[in-house]
Amino acid sequence: MPAPRSRPSFVTVLLIALCPLGCGERAPEPPPPFSPPPPTAPPAPTGPPAFSDVTEEVGLHFTRFDARTPDANGRIAGGRRMSEWTGGGVVAFDYDLDGRPDLLFPQGCEWTDGAVPPSSEPNPAAPADRRGRLFRNVDGEQFEDVTDAAGLVLTGYGQGAAAGDLDGDGFPDLFVCNAGTNRLLRNEGDGTFTDVTAAAGLTPHPDGTDWTVSAAIADLNGDGLPDIYEANYLTGRDVYTKICRTGDDPPRACSPNGFPAAADRLWLNLGTGLFAEATDLAGLAVGPGLGVLATDLDGRPGNEIYVANDQRPNHLYIRTDDRRGGPPQFREAAVAAGVATSGAGESEAGMGLAAADLNADGRPDLFVTNYEGESNTLYTSLSRAGPLLYEDATRRSGLFEPGYETLGFGAAFLDHDADGDEDLIYVNGHIDDFTHRGSPLFMRPALLENVGGGRFEPVPPVAAGAFFDTPALGRGLARLDWNGDGRDECVATRLNGPAVLLKNEATTCTTVSLRLVGTTSDRDAVGAAVTVSAPTAEGVPSGPRTKWITAGDGYLSGDEKRLTFGLGATPSGTSLDVSVRWPGGATERFAGVTAAGRFLLVQGAGSTILKSP
Repeated sequence: MPAPRSRPSFVTVLLIALCPLGCGERAPEPPPPFSPPPPTAPPAPTGPPAFSDVTEEVGLHFTRFDARTPDANGRIAGGRRMSEWTGGGVVAFDYDLDGRPDLLFPQGCEWTDGAVPPSSEPNPAAPADRRGRLFRNVDGEQFEDVTDAAGLVLTGYGQGAAAGDLDGDGFPDLFVCNAGTNRLLRNEGDGTFTDVTAAAGLTPHPDGTDWTVSAAIADLNGDGLPDIYEANYLTGRDVYTKICRTGDDPPRACSPNGFPAAADRLWLNLGTGLFAEATDLAGLAVGPGLGVLATDLDGRPGNEIYVANDQRPNHLYIRTDDRRGGPPQFREAAVAAGVATSGAGESEAGMGLAAADLNADGRPDLFVTNYEGESNTLYTSLSRAGPLLYEDATRRSGLFEPGYETLGFGAAFLDHDADGDEDLIYVNGHIDDFTHRGSPLFMRPALLENVGGGRFEPVPPVAAGAFFDTPALGRGLARLDWNGDGRDECVATRLNGPAVLLKNEATTCTTVSLRLVGTTSDRDAVGAAVTVSAPTAEGVPSGPRTKWITAGDGYLSGDEKRLTFGLGATPSGTSLDVSVRWPGGATERFAGVTAAGRFLLVQGAGSTILKSP
């Protein structure tokens, strides 16, 4: 190794610079050594924090239970099993069609030992705090627990959930993921649900090792009927019992590489109330999957599927056939597209997913939360047309440092200040107690402001809100507008902890809120791309902006299928140029959309339905 070169002193550099003036003259005295000014505290925020915690205020009371109760420090005696760190999610959906998003939380249960997960068959004798809960949004002001009134008996060891109108009756149905058999719940349209798992043909895996963490409901074969994609995690005879020990470390959760990865599963909607498994015919690979996102990534008709895998390359599935109906044919293209690993070629421990067009090229960019010491990863699209191709833009965007020392889970892009660009929020928390190695167990969530030029900057907790200054074991995260004020908000879940609902406190910028209804496409219009333009003026975001209806979303969770566009200083009532590219490929322009309104866009109508603010 060559010896390092010495740097010239300040005096030497000064003498060289002064030579033309007469090198024989005495050099002036060098200035005193430079000392940086003392650090100063960041300026205090001049207004309210970006978000406030209104959980208690609105009556939302849900605490996740994960098999065993931890001690006061969040530790589990004897270490966590693999199934005890994944946590539970939340899905935001309007089950009663009153225009307000309601919330479903899957729940865990007592599961102290045993290689076989608890039964997910409805058990009315299970305690109320060991069942999944449904909360109805009452006028955007309160949340009311309507689990029993809705006929829901969600027992077993719940993980994530997905909502979507599977039978086309206008009311969103539910698919609940479990360690064990998953459950399909049909929305009857009268405020109640019916468990139709067996009647729909959703059979357990033959080897009995079902473990679905996340799911997406989206049309994956172009027939206008939404299908079900399961992101499955691990399998093996000891996957639910094994606890690991390394050297002098305390017992802890094991590495996922010590177990076989489970295969994801695809269920095709036959339109008769029945589903048929098409996993093998579709060409799906094995996981271990934790997060899943489905939407139109390449601008061609049909949805792609992106799966975040734990310590193994991520998967990107692109359809290779154009048939409507029947089993779709997918090509695994993550390596070719540049989204399988980090830019350095390293497999990471992917958890949560989010998508948004950050570079205005008309295609969604992809964000993945990862394990501590890996950073999170941002993949930005490199082309407006042709094959999907991404680059790792994590360092250039400023997202490497904020995520390197945290372990990320649920994530969402949202325009928290309505200035016209997408900001980023994600929740953090470790999988087990590694404090003896200097890693915190509880971690703070993060809010990052899009400052333009493809860069993000962390918003300090004093400006972001108390939620972002509270270390926790963050897991699920869903984006929604729960109070109908046209501003993006979030609901978050925690491992063995209470859920948190945030209120967006931004007051200065204008938005427009859009909800889509498909007629020839599936009713939720997953994969539709919505483009909004406002007249150019000072304080108004320049250029059209595009957002997509997605499914899966984050980690264990599902966002409200409503799109909010920040319009900056656009005056209320300003006419907007709005177009929708529907999942089948047809583009439709909608008249009558104005700033500061909430609108329903129905496929084929060409005009809008104004909803109350």
